[in-house]
Amino acid sequence: MAKAAIIGYQIEWYDYGGDIQIFEITNETIVDNEITLVILPFERDDSIEMRVCWRISVGCYQHPVFHVFVDVLSGKIIKTWQLFIC
Repeated sequence: MAKAAIIGYQIEWYDYGGDIQIFEITNETIVDNEITLVILPFERDDSIEMRVCWRISVGCYQHPVFHVFVDVLSGKIIKTWQLFIC
């Protein structure tokens, strides 16, 4: 269900020239062997909560370029991490 929740999600990032780029998640961009259950600190206005999340790696040619964290209980995307520097 977590994989289905991120299909169509668009991640914005900036290239070397400072131009905004869009990476759209599809079934083909999900790296199947890179899905794990993790505990992620989540900042609220006045506190930090620990959330159990699915860490789903997405990328090109089964090479991860982003991690997407999906809350196990709500099914919402909590955070994305870019795995490359540009």
